Amino acid sequence: MEAYLVSQSQDIWDATQSMTFVVLPVAEHTTPEIVAQHEANAKAVNFLFFRLGPMDYERVSHLKTAREIWSLLSAHHEGTATIKARLVETYRREYENFVQKPGESIDDLFGRF
Repeated sequence: MEAYLVSQSQDIWDATQSMTFVVLPVAEHTTPEIVAQHEANAKAVNFLFFRLGPMDYERVSHLKTAREIWSLLSAHHEGTATIKARLVETYRREYENFVQKPGESIDDLFGRF
């Protein structure tokens, strides 16, 4: 998804990463820079919604900014940094403790690996 958003426009990708963007009422869109930010956010939200399945869409349809949508989806699908670190430790421990069982053939060992 990241590659798709970047390929559309760097501004669109930036909208998913910006933590300072706030959706303002239309009357307050005075500068061209603010209008450009709102357009990039709207495009990013549109691209994200278009690519989501029904379950993910239900999960994020109430959110207003691309950053909120991206954060929720990435936390749901990839996990937080703490969860990722725990998974790495778990997999590392499993790898380090992997040994051949008594009477196990090499083919069975690699099949289990």
